[in-house]
Amino acid sequence: MKPKLLLLNPATWYKSVKLTSLGLLSCAATVRDDVDMYHLDANVGGVNLKNFMDHIPWQPDIVAVVTQYTNRVFNVLTHAQALKERWPNVKIITGGTHGSLDCDFLVKTKLIDFVVVGEGELTFQELVRRIVGKNDKPYDEIEGLCLIKDGKPYRTPHRPFIENLDDLPLPAWDLVETKKYYMDNSPFGTMTMIETSRGCAFGCTFCSPALLWKRTWRKKSPERVALEFRLAEERGAEFTWLAELDPCHDPTHIREFCTALVKQGNTIRWFSQQRADQITAHPDLAPLMYAAGCRVANVGYESMSIRTLRSFNKGTTPAMNEKARDILHENNIVTNGGFIIGVPGETKEEMMASVKFGTTIDFPDFAILRAYPSTRWSDESGGNDENRENYKKFNEGWCFLHENPKLVEFMHKYATAMAWGHPKRIFAFFSPDDFRRGFCQWRYRVYVEVLAKRFYDKFKFKAQTALAKLPWFKSPEKLEEGGEEYKFLPPEAEEAMDNPAAMASAEMFERASKAATGQKECCSTDKPEEGNGNGKGKAPKKEEQVAVAPDKADTDGSTKDPPPPPA
Repeated sequence: MKPKLLLLNPATWYKSVKLTSLGLLSCAATVRDDVDMYHLDANVGGVNLKNFMDHIPWQPDIVAVVTQYTNRVFNVLTHAQALKERWPNVKIITGGTHGSLDCDFLVKTKLIDFVVVGEGELTFQELVRRIVGKNDKPYDEIEGLCLIKDGKPYRTPHRPFIENLDDLPLPAWDLVETKKYYMDNSPFGTMTMIETSRGCAFGCTFCSPALLWKRTWRKKSPERVALEFRLAEERGAEFTWLAELDPCHDPTHIREFCTALVKQGNTIRWFSQQRADQITAHPDLAPLMYAAGCRVANVGYESMSIRTLRSFNKGTTPAMNEKARDILHENNIVTNGGFIIGVPGETKEEMMASVKFGTTIDFPDFAILRAYPSTRWSDESGGNDENRENYKKFNEGWCFLHENPKLVEFMHKYATAMAWGHPKRIFAFFSPDDFRRGFCQWRYRVYVEVLAKRFYDKFKFKAQTALAKLPWFKSPEKLEEGGEEYKFLPPEAEEAMDNPAAMASAEMFERASKAATGQKECCSTDKPEEGNGNGKGKAPKKEEQVAVAPDKADTDGSTKDPPPPPA
C-alpha cells in the first residue's frame, strides 16, 4: 500500500466565503504517483476546528496544511496540535506566504516538522518522496526548506523559481467537490480558483507576498489559461478567483488570454486584483476584460494622500486612483477598493481624504496598517518576534503602529460606517444590474457576519471574565479574547493564558510559547518598558540565531531581496 497524505485546508471563522487552497492542490498534483491522498477542508460540509479529526478516514503518514494568512497561523497550530496528540509520528508540512516568512517560529513550536519556503511544488515533491523513502537525500540538502537541525531552525538554500509555469501539472481538482465552494447568498454561484501568473515586481512596503516572490513575475501561456478555464467550467464552476497579485503586469499577457477566453466562449465570470496605474496606462484592457468575463476588480487604492502612497512605495497617485475608478465604472466592472490607514505620521485629514474617496466607489474596504512578517513595518517595530503577539488581532480593529492608536481605531470605525451606510451602497440594492445588486447584498451579509462575530466574541469574553470572578463558578474552558478557534496551546501552557489581556505583552507570549514547545523555564519577570498598550514602546528583544545555508543563487551569500523598481 502507498503511504497516506492528508491535504488539510485549515478552519477559519469566516464562513461566507468558501474557497480551498489552490497552492495545496497544485503541490498535491506533483506526488500523485507516490502517495494516496485525501483532501479535507475544515470550512465546508459541517467540518470545523473542533470536529475535523472525526472526518479523517485513515491514519495519515504525512499532513500538508497551508499557512497562507497571518491571522490564521494559530488555527494551523491548533490543527497540528490535535494531529500530533493522536499520531505523534505523523510528519506535518506547511508553507504559504506567512509560513515562508515566519518559518523559524513554526518549526520551533515542534508542531510543524517542515516548512516549504517560497515556491512550493518542486520542494514539496522532493520532500514527500524523501519522507516515503523514494530518495535518500538528507533533509537539510533539500532546497527551499526550513526544519530543526541541531536544535535550532535551519533554512536550506533558496530554490530557484520555475521558469515555465506551463510545465506544472494541472492542480488536483479531482480531490475536491466544486459544489461545496461558493459564497453564501451571492450572485457568484459555485467557485474555483485559477492562476494565470505568479509574483509581483512591485515593492509595496506593507506587502508580504512581494517578498515571497522576490519581486519577480512570471506568466502562464494563453493556451494554458484557456484550458484551465474550460476544465473549471466542466467541473461546474460558475465564478473564479484569479489567485494572483498582478495579472496586468504585462498588458500583452492579459490581452492575449482574454482574447483566448472570448474565442473559447467562456461563461465563467471572474474576479481580479488590479493596480490603479496599470488601469490608467491601458484603458483599452477594461472592455476586453469585461467581454472575457471579468465582473469584479479589487483595486489597491490604499490612500488618497500622496505622502502616504510614497511611504508605501506604491508608485501611484490620487489622480491615478480617480481615473482608474472612472474607467472601471464606465465598463460596468464592479470596483472593490482597498484602503489602508494608520501609517505612522498620517494625519486625520489624510485619513478623511481616503474615506471621502471611498464613498465614490462601489465597495470600499478599510484596513489598519499591519506589520506583516518581514515587511518594512515589521522591521521598524522590532521584527517578527515583537509583532507575533498581535497576529491574533490582525482581523480586528486594533492599531499597533501609529503614534495615536485611538485616533486610527476611531477613524477605522468611522470609515466603515461611512462606507456601508452611504446612500450609494443603499441604492446598489436596487440596481438594474443583477450581478451588481447581488454582489451588494452579499457584501452586506459579510459585513453583518463580521460585526456579529466581533460582538459575540467580546460578549462571551466579558461574560466569562465576569463569571470567573465568582467563587462558585467553574469555567468549562479558558477563553482568550478573539474566539476559541485561536486556542492552540497544550494544557501545560494554559497557566500563561489565565489573564487574556496579558497576551498583549511579549513576556506572556514568550512564556506561553515556551510551554508549547515543552521548555520548563519561564520567561523573565522583569517589568517591560512602558508603551502605549498596543505593542509600541517596548525594548526590542534579541532575536534567536537562525541558521541559514548559503544561497546558491547569490554568490555573496546574501539573502536580501533586490531593491524595488523605481516608482
